[in-house]
Amino acid sequence: MVHWHYIGFIDPRRPIDLSQRPSPPLPVRPMPPDLVARLAEQHGVVRSEEVVDRGGYFLSHLGSFGKLHPFEAALVAEGCIVLSEMGMVVQPPEAVAAYNEFVAEWAVSHAEPGTAADGRNIS
Repeated sequence: MVHWHYIGFIDPRRPIDLSQRPSPPLPVRPMPPDLVARLAEQHGVVRSEEVVDRGGYFLSHLGSFGKLHPFEAALVAEGCIVLSEMGMVVQPPEAVAAYNEFVAEWAVSHAEPGTAADGRNIS
């Protein structure tokens, strides 16, 4: 099974572009090429094989579902957010908390009348 991370400067309260299908990450600003190049060199990462530039964010085949490779952890230390291949925020912890709060608020605002956010009938 192949796993990957999306990494970039992403708002954890709006991590993906829901106007597109499939929904890609929605960076708030592009990744500085010099930052990525410097960290890739420091960590022995081969760009375009292990880390792919997707125009504003990167797809990384180095870690999976929150288990970060040192290169990915270095990007997090620089302020990046890590998403799983499913678009869930998985790192850093404060971004995960913001994402979970967003998801809970979304569930409440989109619940059918007479149901709890988890779908239970409460009428």
